Amino acid sequence: MVQARRFCLIAADHPIVSAIQENHEKLQMGDISMMPEGLVKIGTDLYKTILPMVKQQVESQIKVRDFTSAKLSIEPADAASWSDVRTALITEQKTALRAELEMELGACTDEAAIADMRSDFSRRERAIEHSVDTKQCSFSAAIEVEYNFLAR
Repeated sequence: MVQARRFCLIAADHPIVSAIQENHEKLQMGDISMMPEGLVKIGTDLYKTILPMVKQQVESQIKVRDFTSAKLSIEPADAASWSDVRTALITEQKTALRAELEMELGACTDEAAIADMRSDFSRRERAIEHSVDTKQCSFSAAIEVEYNFLAR
């Protein structure tokens, strides 16, 4: 808006320009003159009068989506659930530990040493579970939502 001159410059493809052109007889106006830059010059009073009606009409014709409660979830690509992913990771890491325990148990004959080995094995198993449960993983994504096509 140019306040001192009491006119507005509006893009020629703006809905208000179409509304003025379609209703120029009722508005008692001549043709709208287009400026070389693709802009249309209209009076500030006309703009303020017609804009609320154009907004109302455009809003009534456009399906509106409320994204205030939109949610995004991430599902594993190679498993049915995150629980299955956890189980697979823990199983993978415990397999080597169990093989090591079996070798140690096979070589040991002392019952006290065997009990210590089993206790150590249980502690190491819990450490594996804890490391899997507390491991921070990151991902990156790009989400593009176009909701205001009139702004183009």
